[in-house]
Amino acid sequence: MITPSTHVTSATPTIWTAHRKFVISSGLINQTIGGSTYINYLPIPPTTTSTRKASEAINRVPDRHLARNAEAFIASIEATLTLWSALGFEPTGFPELQVFLPEDGSILLEWGTPSYRVGFSLESDDKESAWFLVSTPGLGQMRASGYTAHMDKDKLVQWLLFFIATNS
Repeated sequence: MITPSTHVTSATPTIWTAHRKFVISSGLINQTIGGSTYINYLPIPPTTTSTRKASEAINRVPDRHLARNAEAFIASIEATLTLWSALGFEPTGFPELQVFLPEDGSILLEWGTPSYRVGFSLESDDKESAWFLVSTPGLGQMRASGYTAHMDKDKLVQWLLFFIATNS
């Protein structure tokens, strides 16, 4: 009778039997620190499909302070989408983030479908930057907006992305 034994070193399990050695390659999906997911260990790509063009457009904005604010929102969006992906939640039909550069020098980041518009209007003066969510009667005719200055940006982004994911 052959009794297999397991030997694990550096995240590569190896099964030993009397006749053969089998190596089972396995990659870590994510790592945890103290049992909770630690975002710095998730493989966050520089851009996701839904934000790639937005990131490219922001690089052309001459006001670097304003561009950094937009990059921070895009980074929060990418981190949320990457975390969802790592947790197995892949929203289908997620629209691409659009960027508009109005003549007043602001940056408008927006997702839009025939049923809703969700986005951020970023201004040179951070106190004037705002977020918005507008939907049709089919989605409850919601109208929500506010300033971003005193809000937790990551939680706001997660809430808005959840609305988009559940209504796309």
